[in-house]
Amino acid sequence: MQKERQTAAARSEWSWDRYATELRVPSGRLEVARALAEALVAAIAERDLPWQPRFRKGYVSFQRPGDYTVFVVDMGYRAGAALKVKLRHQLPTLGIPNPYPSLGVRWMADTREWAWFVPSMDAVPDVRLAIDLVLPYTPADGPMPGG
Repeated sequence: MQKERQTAAARSEWSWDRYATELRVPSGRLEVARALAEALVAAIAERDLPWQPRFRKGYVSFQRPGDYTVFVVDMGYRAGAALKVKLRHQLPTLGIPNPYPSLGVRWMADTREWAWFVPSMDAVPDVRLAIDLVLPYTPADGPMPGG
């Protein structure tokens, strides 16, 4: 039984190499996703936030204490890698300006995710803008209250 758990855990450990080989994420999209994730790691460290990256099948999530997701770098879109942020309240009620007007954007009301599609390395935005924008709406820990 223990060996089965270890094998299952090993299968669930994702990496940039596995995204390329098993999911066949196109190299350009993978390069953009990696740049976004690395920029998030650096910006999170600059702000001394306790958010941790977690590699998942097809995306990297950045989680607050308690395993609550704040940011996602998603590789499952044809429009490019997506930088997503989870918000506490519905975006239209917050009146937050779009920090990346040159990127394709989508608001997903059911999951309260704001997504920007980054088609190429030339379009990789300054992720610090998104972090600074959402910090006032992100609790330090615990679940994200509805609104």
